[in-house]
Amino acid sequence: MIELALPCPLAAGWQVQAQLALPSRVAAGRPLGGFSAVSFDQATDLLWLLSDAPQGYLIALDPRALRRPSALFRDPLALVGRPYAPLPVQVDGEGLARAPGALWITSEGRRSAERPAQLLRFDPATGLLQRAVELPEPWQARPGQGLESNSGPESLTWLPAAGGAGTGDLLLAAETPLRQDPPDRVRLLRYAPSAKGAGSFTALPALALPKQPGLWGLTELLVLPDQRKLLGLWRSYLPPEGWGVLLSLYRMGDLQTAPAVDPAVAPPLQPLFSWDLIASGLASDNWEGLAVGPQAAPGAGTGVRREGPALLLVSDDNFNPRQRSLMAVLRPRRTAACPG
Repeated sequence: MIELALPCPLAAGWQVQAQLALPSRVAAGRPLGGFSAVSFDQATDLLWLLSDAPQGYLIALDPRALRRPSALFRDPLALVGRPYAPLPVQVDGEGLARAPGALWITSEGRRSAERPAQLLRFDPATGLLQRAVELPEPWQARPGQGLESNSGPESLTWLPAAGGAGTGDLLLAAETPLRQDPPDRVRLLRYAPSAKGAGSFTALPALALPKQPGLWGLTELLVLPDQRKLLGLWRSYLPPEGWGVLLSLYRMGDLQTAPAVDPAVAPPLQPLFSWDLIASGLASDNWEGLAVGPQAAPGAGTGVRREGPALLLVSDDNFNPRQRSLMAVLRPRRTAACPG
């Protein structure tokens, strides 16, 4: 399991080591973009990017070859229905989690039967749909309740099982408050898959929205390898200032809750620390994907770097020619007084 160091002290923040433009086309000329999530496969040293195109797909990327036209070396893995059948509903892929033997994706809803918000399991080798999981009742689109249109589930991360037993659980989150919730929080869910059924959801304490000016939404979650901390990526857009991006740190133990806890009533969880990534030098853009990456920084050669693995961010260009698909490499700043 790859470990990721945090800034030490936390106030030292993150260094933006690189910001790279992602290739815009594959060999066949298919346009690429809409990258809403990223995952690094340690076994193959490949990055997997999820596109929220109308025909959703994933594409494998060699992080050491980003500056070469051949960086995208295989055809996109299309997300399709069961053999010889289309998907039952249109998929708007936003969250991505690669668990052992499974590819999980959250599909953002439009408060309609044609575009419901769902948790979907695909075959990681073929892209075929294996299971569609309905979200719990409070998240369903009903009069006065549920997810807003185009507001999630936006985030998804895998929580490995303790001791390596079982496949582990998933954490997913809305982008903005549910209609029945106070405007200061975003709900989280923990999902336990089941080999024999749809699995089960557990409501977790909500996360508090940032207090900075702007219309903030949670675009990604990332459980750190030690499974004791969680990162949340927040994004806002406030004219004329533009994009805002915050990276917030939470303690996983604070997310443990009894079933009786109501996330609409209990105080939302505040972060241990938040970093303003735009102030740290990150480009002002629509950053949506977050992952722990390889030890060798993308585009920086093939050797192992002493500072350890990087934190990777990916931006979504919305297939808009005035926006960009970018990947950023962040490394923690650590003072001499910090442990090695």
